[in-house]
Amino acid sequence: MIGLANVYTYAANGFIQQIRQDSPRAAGCLEQIQNEYGPYPAFLAAFALTVLRDRRNRPSFSAQHEALKTFTFYDEMQGITEAIRLYKEAADYLLAD
Repeated sequence: MIGLANVYTYAANGFIQQIRQDSPRAAGCLEQIQNEYGPYPAFLAAFALTVLRDRRNRPSFSAQHEALKTFTFYDEMQGITEAIRLYKEAADYLLAD
């Protein structure tokens, strides 16, 4: 049986590779999250940014930094300033590139 850490590592790496195609700088931020905080937070952040990227052109898209707060990553990591900074930085890169 595959451990959850391996599942999250695999999933995070897949999302990060997808994001890298659009923004290597955003992918770099996500890799920093993975290196510092582990595969689960990296998965949550990468998944959130993938969804955010896909929603950005919809009329109902809210302000970017407000939208970031609606994802699980923000709730899970809100007390960790550096993780939130990297998450916001990755979003800025992804949506600007």
